[in-house]
Amino acid sequence: MKKNIIVLPFCLLIAGCSANTADLSAVNSTALISAEENEKTSEVSASSKAQENILEIASSAEYLGNPEDPKWMYENSECIAIVKVLSAEGRNINEIENVRTFAYTYGKLEVVEVLKSNTDMDKEIEYARLGGTITWDDFLEGRNETSREKLLREVQEIPEYVRQYFEDDIDIETDKVYVAYLNHTVTEDSTVPIEGVYMIEGLAGGLREYSDGKVLNNYTDEWEDLDSLLNY
Repeated sequence: MKKNIIVLPFCLLIAGCSANTADLSAVNSTALISAEENEKTSEVSASSKAQENILEIASSAEYLGNPEDPKWMYENSECIAIVKVLSAEGRNINEIENVRTFAYTYGKLEVVEVLKSNTDMDKEIEYARLGGTITWDDFLEGRNETSREKLLREVQEIPEYVRQYFEDDIDIETDKVYVAYLNHTVTEDSTVPIEGVYMIEGLAGGLREYSDGKVLNNYTDEWEDLDSLLNY
């Protein structure tokens, strides 16, 4: 398929802020401070979106801390748990404030084992995570008039879906087991899109595939001992 490349300016501000050039408010990870967006169309042939056209938006992001560092992630996460993903769906609306947001993935997790927590965790919890796949119509709803007109002019083929994600991040997958870094408390510096959810923080640093006492380092593609993430 011929790819159509579009570049649009985009900015995620410090957590708690909701303004940007595209009239999107951010579903914030607590330390995410900026992002720049590039768009391209592509075709996927897996899962429920097989054979559908998807407009992919890859954003670059900066953190105030270092999500690649297990010590930093440990110290800046209220909860760490081994979890199994029960469901995952893309959304782009903050149900608390009733505003459109950067796409996020929402669903349910089975808590297999709690590794760190400042509160009791239920066996099943709701979660949200930056990045997700939403419908084209929902994506347009999150754009101001100028941005919508630009997109309609420059997108050669209207897609069914839009995937918004961060460069070097991973997609969360149902039925997989991960070590997840979670925050649950809402502060002035963080925003959750749905009341009561746990935010999975740290992009690729906050969601690591787990198997038999080993965790996958998404930055090196090497499997590491689980204990190496917890001895702080």
